[in-house]
Amino acid sequence: MPKPVALLLLLPTIPTLAPPLAGQAAPCPARPPAVQDSSALVSAIAACEALVVGDTTDAESRYRAGRLHLARYLAATTGTADRERAAVLFGEATQLQPDSGRYWLGLAEVTRTYGDILRRLQVSGLVDRAVA
Repeated sequence: MPKPVALLLLLPTIPTLAPPLAGQAAPCPARPPAVQDSSALVSAIAACEALVVGDTTDAESRYRAGRLHLARYLAATTGTADRERAAVLFGEATQLQPDSGRYWLGLAEVTRTYGDILRRLQVSGLVDRAVA
């Protein structure tokens, strides 16, 4: 029987900007800005979404954009559209780089936020994929 793995909170609120991704001009933050600073969060989401649209093979920008959408959803500043977008972005990141545990944990974190039991039952399988 596999040992249970606790999910760590994937969304620290320390505002930090990472250097631009390889070949990209606009910075996409490695960590979400404080959710109280809604203009910074909106700007960060726009920067990451621009990278997602610009490169269909960039899993990292999808992961970062997903984290930002999930941070905004968890802060309850919008409806469920941010959660749905985060789920799509994390899913695309896992398809592009299925060996990345971070991407699987992101997908597990957003799946954990759904209220229906069938989706929440998928979380342990996603975590298993992350640590496999």
